[in-house]
Amino acid sequence: MPPEGLPNCPSLSRSDRKRNEVASFFGSTRRGALFCRSGNWLEIIDERTSQLEARRGGIGDTVRGTRHEGSRFSILEFLSVAIGLVSIRGEFAQRYLCMDRDGKLYAAAPNNYTSECVFLEEMMENYYNLYSSCAYGTRRRPWYVALRRTGRSRRGKNARRRRKASHFLVVHYDTPPPTNPGQYDLGSDLNAFYKFKKT
Repeated sequence: MPPEGLPNCPSLSRSDRKRNEVASFFGSTRRGALFCRSGNWLEIIDERTSQLEARRGGIGDTVRGTRHEGSRFSILEFLSVAIGLVSIRGEFAQRYLCMDRDGKLYAAAPNNYTSECVFLEEMMENYYNLYSSCAYGTRRRPWYVALRRTGRSRRGKNARRRRKASHFLVVHYDTPPPTNPGQYDLGSDLNAFYKFKKT
């Protein structure tokens, strides 16, 4: 249980907390990326880029997966809300990873931050993490963040704990952000990825 005064999933789901309420609990911040066992890096895209790509025939989603490990949109910030609870923000897009009531992933601007942008972070025995919505789902049937092999997100209510699409490896970045984020080199940080990658 989190210390007294800190939010937990039930308390967040019962309210529609805005950013100035939940953000007051933000503790430590980590920088890194999420690699899904489906073979994709999670990206959080800004609205303008998403719309431009959709016009060109791309996916057009603000949350998606990419095979390009150097994508500037895959650099993330993990903000601690309480013990085991995190919010994930795209460093370049400055948008939060969120899940709506239909289980669809989307990216929200800071002024649209709600309990839909808070996730329970759980580490599995295989060193991969699970991220389930604090706003939706139940204890028996959590709604997980998941990415298909195609790069499209899977709806949380259809995601399952044992499926690779729901498993994410956190790659930590301990160095300052590059001058050109589009040319970010993961370098030695990929050692953790290759160490635990399943063949």
